[in-house]
Amino acid sequence: MREAVLRDYYAHVTSQPDTLLTRFFGLHRVKPQGGSNVRFVVMGNLLCTDYTVHRRYDLKGSTFGRITRQPFDPAKKILKDLDLEYTFRLDPGYAKQLTQQLAADCGLLERLRIMDYSMLLGVHFKTKPTCVQKVNGAYRQFLCVFFLCASLVPSCPRNGAAPQGTQIIKSTESGSSNAAADDEADDDEEDDFDGVINTRLGENMNGVAVPGRVLAAPKGTIQPALPDKQCDVILNFGIIDILQEYNMSKQVEHTWKVSLYCFPMSRMRSHSAAQQTVIQGQHNISAVNPLEYSHRLQSFMLKVFT
Repeated sequence: MREAVLRDYYAHVTSQPDTLLTRFFGLHRVKPQGGSNVRFVVMGNLLCTDYTVHRRYDLKGSTFGRITRQPFDPAKKILKDLDLEYTFRLDPGYAKQLTQQLAADCGLLERLRIMDYSMLLGVHFKTKPTCVQKVNGAYRQFLCVFFLCASLVPSCPRNGAAPQGTQIIKSTESGSSNAAADDEADDDEEDDFDGVINTRLGENMNGVAVPGRVLAAPKGTIQPALPDKQCDVILNFGIIDILQEYNMSKQVEHTWKVSLYCFPMSRMRSHSAAQQTVIQGQHNISAVNPLEYSHRLQSFMLKVFT
């Protein structure tokens, strides 16, 4: 990690209290007696919440390779862009704040020539759709311990201050504000949703999950079926994997993926259609230059959060 990156990162997170960027708490080196150096980074856990996280999405705004192979348990698997079957309606005040914060955070990453980052999104369904799987409590504890969250990050309170004038939005679907009949053994939590619970942007935010897709899957790709109704949710999200520079290896990766995915498809079309296929493919590949990567992610996230 370059010193210049750390310096600019530190200045950004201290001046932007609502930044969505991963928080780094320390870079450490341990050398056991008679052993070799072990280096590690301590980071905050973006999904440290009192509520069960029923879905986890790693979102980049690209389509090539961005779908999870089925079958899988959605409660335990990290899902991708083409697996996303909802858009999320936020309070207008928070939606505007999200737009501004994304622009500031992505602007920093552009200047540092960082790419390949993603938005990690955790979804808790207040009214559980029939497709939501139960999550083992021990698995949730493992996640927090693994990221050293418990000892480094204050526990996420259920009640906190929200911007003045902010309202709690709820689904208008009949019955969506009433929890489905849950087994007592399902969650060890107490689902009390009366009042504001988020403390800052990206933490325990109330919203409404509306069935729908933002990205169209490539031809031949089978996506999960859309849910049949909207429901109230609690969202936790932030930007992760923010240390990858757009270096020579990433430029080679871009060229290789274009040749792997785009040119074979272009051979099956007319000349003009083939050119269009290659152009579209270049923009839908994950490894692109930092400026395009930033704009693509922002555009995508503003369609996911409305």
